[in-house]
Amino acid sequence: MEDRVEAAQSILQKLNDPISKLYLEFLDHVLPFFNDLNKEMQAEDPKIYTLSSRVAAVLATILESYLKPNYLKSTALAKVKIRDPANFLPLGDIYLGGRVAASLHTCHNIKEQDLTNFRLRCLDFYIESASQVLQRFNLSDPLLESLKALDPQSILLKNIPSIAPLASKFPNLVPENELNTIDHEWRLLRNTELNIKSDTSVWKFWKEVKDLKKGDDTPLFPLVGNFIMKLLCLPHSSATVERVFSQINLLKTKTRNSLNTDTLIGMIHAKRTFEKSTSDTFKIANTHMTLMTDQIYKSDQE
Repeated sequence: MEDRVEAAQSILQKLNDPISKLYLEFLDHVLPFFNDLNKEMQAEDPKIYTLSSRVAAVLATILESYLKPNYLKSTALAKVKIRDPANFLPLGDIYLGGRVAASLHTCHNIKEQDLTNFRLRCLDFYIESASQVLQRFNLSDPLLESLKALDPQSILLKNIPSIAPLASKFPNLVPENELNTIDHEWRLLRNTELNIKSDTSVWKFWKEVKDLKKGDDTPLFPLVGNFIMKLLCLPHSSATVERVFSQINLLKTKTRNSLNTDTLIGMIHAKRTFEKSTSDTFKIANTHMTLMTDQIYKSDQE
């Protein structure tokens, strides 16, 4: 207030403008959708089987905010014309979040033209965000839909009658002459009583299915178990790889630029081993003790 800095006065004026508050309230409503989706992409656990439904849910939530309900009900998400004004709701009916709706109900000192510009810019945000989602995800790809078979609920709810359509897309994992056999295992698995807790992780669920035995101690579901476990290795994003690169940059610094690949690998494995424990809670196994010999510090190059 004393220096009369022009930039500071401009900031103060914007902060006192009720339209600025509306923009922040709108962002408070819409940004969590993308933040939560981003968290899904950065998860360490397998998420590829949930990718289609999670992305579709976010996209549908965005589209229903500014498109007519009847149009959305009669049109597949992948085929929605997101930029066609004929399908838009009236500008005053576009949903902008609960806080915006409350503010508009109580605030009466905003010019009508400013309010129209605000709604138009929010509409542009919705359209652009929907466009970005559709550019990155092909929701009409049948493979994304068929990958839902990896979800343990597909077995418990019996909502996927055959795994052959999914298996046929991976001939290097399931040859054509084994499609009937793997489908037979899948149909049998759907009707097998499994003593597995409902909150078991997807890895543990399919590991237990893979380990089920027949009376002669041979695997009960060998093809299904191996096939699903291999599919769970498919990455749903590059976040995990990027995380490893970040760890390497933290380990191989300017002062430690001579570290070779084997040393870096060892350090990264050690870091991941101690990730969920401390020096006093880490459990030392017999396999660790067998490695503690006089050979541990000897180089292969000697």
